[in-house]
Amino acid sequence: MTKLRTFLITALLAALPAYSPAASLQAYEKACQAGNGAACGEIGARYCAPWGVIDCEKGKEYLKKSCDLNVANGCGALASIYEKGYGGTPKSPETALKYYEKACDLGSPEYCYITGNRYKNGSTPAGANPAKALECFKKSCDAGMEDACRALNDLLDNSGI
Repeated sequence: MTKLRTFLITALLAALPAYSPAASLQAYEKACQAGNGAACGEIGARYCAPWGVIDCEKGKEYLKKSCDLNVANGCGALASIYEKGYGGTPKSPETALKYYEKACDLGSPEYCYITGNRYKNGSTPAGANPAKALECFKKSCDAGMEDACRALNDLLDNSGI
C-alpha cells in the first residue's frame, strides 16, 4: 500500500505544471494591460514590497495604475509607500493622505480607519480635523469594523462634536 501511495503521489506531482514566478508575473502583466486593476496592484506589490524591494519606482507605477482603475488596495499600498518611504521613496504625508482618502472613498473600511486616525491624531498636513476623522470612522464602523466603532465612540465622547 505504501509503494502504491508513493507512486500515485509522484505521478500526481509530475503531472502538475511547474510553478514559475516569471510566468505568473507575465500573466499579471497581461491582465494589467487589459485593464485589470487588481492585477496591476499585485505586480506593484511584488516590485515594491517592504520585505524585498525589487524596483519600487516600477512598483509605484503599477500601484498608481491600480488606484487609477479604482482598486482600493492599490491606493492603500501606494499610500503606505509614501508614508513609510519604502524603496528609497521620499516620505510624503500629503501624498500618502491623498491615496488613503481615495482608498477610503472606494469603500475600504481598513483604509477609512487609517485615514480617520490620521485626522484624529493630527498627522495630516493641515493638522487634526475631528469632523473628517468622524466621517472616516463612521464609514468604517458602518462596514462592521469594531476598532473604528470604538474610535468613533471615543471621538464623539471626547471631542465635543
